[in-house]
Amino acid sequence: EAYSFVIDRNGTIWATGSGHRHRLGIGGGSFNDLTKAFDENATAIATGRGSTLFTTQNGELWGMGYLRIATHATPTKIMDINLTDFDVGNESHFLVKTDGSLWAWGENSFGQLGNGSTDDNQTIALIVDANVTQVSAGVEHALFVKIDGSLWGMGKNTTQRLGINSSDSHKSTPQMIVASGVASASPGHVFNLFVKTDGSLWGFGEN
Repeated sequence: EAYSFVIDRNGTIWATGSGHRHRLGIGGGSFNDLTKAFDENATAIATGRGSTLFTTQNGELWGMGYLRIATHATPTKIMDINLTDFDVGNESHFLVKTDGSLWAWGENSFGQLGNGSTDDNQTIALIVDANVTQVSAGVEHALFVKIDGSLWGMGKNTTQRLGINSSDSHKSTPQMIVASGVASASPGHVFNLFVKTDGSLWGFGEN
């Protein structure tokens, strides 16, 4: 299921590879040559197993593929919104607004949305009301960083991928992993890496 996107200097989005669940915004198919997916003014893009989100210069959030709130074979505007960060996991979706609030929707089998449930959520819901600066989605878990440098996680916890002192298979509410000093974090499938404000690189989970 290899695929990729490029945003050129004009903000045009180009896509190639597997069009699973229309995530490329150019139709389906097992392989697609490099094709224009969106004309101009795109600023950032995030993609997961079956869906893709991107933002534009004028503060719009667009999506394509199996977004859980709807399925779109071509890029479709979702809302006018100003974001500081966003990401897509395995059909789970996360937004950080400019007021520091964290919102999420989609696949939630292991509580990766952090809303206290393991039920999938078809509506965009508030998870954390303030102070979030960055969010990053793994396959079945997610991490976020707060303005105080603390690192938090939620979702599947097998292989200790949440980095907490717990044998629970999952956590459906945000759990503090590191109390301070974290600049950014990036989860993989069963492991995670994060960078501290002193430039050091740290990791936890399956090795």
